[in-house]
Amino acid sequence: MKRIGMIAVACMLLLSLLGCNGSNHYFGERTDLYRVALYSIPIELGVASNPPVIDEKKVEIDSYGRSLYYVLFHKQGFYYALPEYASRGWLVAAFVMQKCDDEKLYFYEDRCFLIDHAERTGLYDYTYSFDPERMNDFLNRNDWNQPLNLDRCSTRQYSKDAKDYLGMDVVHNSKLVVIRDGLEAYTGNKVDVTGTESAIAMLEDGNHNRLYYVTYRENKSAQTESYFIVVNANAESIASENILKVDTLDFGEQLHQLKIRNGWDFTTCPGETDKAAS
Repeated sequence: MKRIGMIAVACMLLLSLLGCNGSNHYFGERTDLYRVALYSIPIELGVASNPPVIDEKKVEIDSYGRSLYYVLFHKQGFYYALPEYASRGWLVAAFVMQKCDDEKLYFYEDRCFLIDHAERTGLYDYTYSFDPERMNDFLNRNDWNQPLNLDRCSTRQYSKDAKDYLGMDVVHNSKLVVIRDGLEAYTGNKVDVTGTESAIAMLEDGNHNRLYYVTYRENKSAQTESYFIVVNANAESIASENILKVDTLDFGEQLHQLKIRNGWDFTTCPGETDKAAS
């Protein structure tokens, strides 16, 4: 019970860094772009000296109003476990947002981003480039310069003035226990007192399935591992079908398949199904 309590406290502290104050780390006007990034990939906030940055000089708009933009962020916990980059440094993610209106954001979930390495060359200056073939494939996946197809989009509620982080300001302790027990069964290892385990809620769908990203280390000498985990609504346990171990930055399609296996609702915002039933 003591260990469970310590995990819960640690996770709530992490969430306090990611939580209600998260949006305050971005001071620009394009909160719509920033929130699509937060919905899509793990970007750890709360590091005052290295907050995520939108490269506002490079926002492009296609013929149908889509936005192509770039978010730079310091490599933090989730990405330390990925072998293709050094343990210190910056990453850049290209994003495509299909549309934004006064109530919702529209994007192709798990297919709206492309991640690569970046270099910080000054206080507000960064250099980065994407392989042209990768970028062309990415734009094609997001229907760049093609008529909008909102039926393909995931939607998320949006308010420019909202101060919450993704609408998820509470992680239930019972879910943390479910995650811990599931990961220990999945890896076949117990987390000892010198190990680490943190779970951060990223997203909730209209069926109340929740997506977490988790960093896990059996003990202080073990390598940190990274996972995406879907905890189904009212679940008392998770199995291998709920867990995706991540070892590459190109995790988008694997993440999408994880959600499909768990009945993820890609089109309905949290709360909309409840409203429809009432």
